[in-house]
Amino acid sequence: MFEINVCRVVDCPVEETFRFLCDLENDPQWWIGVREVRRTSAVQYAAGATYWQRNVLFGLSFDMTIEVTQLDWCERMEFRSTSTTLAPFVCTYLFEPQGAQTKVTMFGRSEANGFAFRLLGPLFRSGLRQTAESNFDRLQHVLAGRGRRISDLSRISAALTNASALITRCPPEAADITIDRLLREMLPRGDEGWLSEETPDDGERLGRDRVWIVDPLDGTREFRMGLPEWSISIALVEGGRPVAAGVCNPAACETIVGALGHGVTRNGKPASVSTRATLAGATILASRSEVSRGIWEPYAHAPYSIRPLGSVAYKLALVAAGAADATWTTVPKHEWDVAAGVGLVLAAGGRIVAGSPAEERFNRRDPKLTRLIAAPPQLMAEITREVGVASGKST
Repeated sequence: MFEINVCRVVDCPVEETFRFLCDLENDPQWWIGVREVRRTSAVQYAAGATYWQRNVLFGLSFDMTIEVTQLDWCERMEFRSTSTTLAPFVCTYLFEPQGAQTKVTMFGRSEANGFAFRLLGPLFRSGLRQTAESNFDRLQHVLAGRGRRISDLSRISAALTNASALITRCPPEAADITIDRLLREMLPRGDEGWLSEETPDDGERLGRDRVWIVDPLDGTREFRMGLPEWSISIALVEGGRPVAAGVCNPAACETIVGALGHGVTRNGKPASVSTRATLAGATILASRSEVSRGIWEPYAHAPYSIRPLGSVAYKLALVAAGAADATWTTVPKHEWDVAAGVGLVLAAGGRIVAGSPAEERFNRRDPKLTRLIAAPPQLMAEITREVGVASGKST
């Protein structure tokens, strides 16, 4: 028999810490991959999980089950080994709130006995402690990033709220410049870069890791025509990836925001990409100008409906929110047209395919994409074939 006790304070609120652990997808380098989470009562959660202990017993991994109970703002996770190759071992993680931080304590206990275990027990205990410390280090790193992401989303939401209020008071001919100025005042901090359709690009952003990519008024034609198909588009890019984004269509009273690891909300309610299994019966959003130019004629007899719409950012946001099944364009777009929408699609569990893998990274010297497809993962192969046939290319 032996016991271990490891404690660490992480820089993230307890609810966010707990939510992160429950939402984590299976990762063989991580200490828990949760496959299912369901609310079973007002105070209890249950989940199926895999527990990995790769630093123990020479890399041997083994399955665990998880019980999660939420009581009085404390969350307790209990892991019990189901492996027959290891002695019975119980591992409990306790999460306790400490203001903006969370105290995480791991209690481990084994009732095993016998000569072999008494011989290997110290090695087993040492390995578990080292693994727990390593897990806490990674947890701290990831949660620090998630805490910052919450702050990023708050900044995006505030900027969209202010911009949508201001744009209704702007003369149409000055709206894009006015909103661009407002967003630049509200968003970049410290060494964060900036790329906007309405701001001359001096290339300084290329040396920055975090860059704001915005289109203060996407769908200018629709805005001036009075069609409710324009939007304000904001994306935060880190290391070439859109990690937080927001698209607001004030005319339709619609705001869609999201971030990697946090999912997407549509007017404050959780949303995600469509679960449709095939293109048959799907709703596809197409560029209104592309439809008028005949670019979508090859799809006229397809077994799905095509809905013309203005702003490309708004189209992508609607796909992210599951309000449409997919959208694509074979007409080149700039990063500011699509960065926010791409960020939302990815945050909602969707996929994108651009003209090349390089075009799927943002904040490039030439900020242009030759084409873009956005869809749920299960539809992407069918769509890429469809687009390839329509354009006369094999995929």
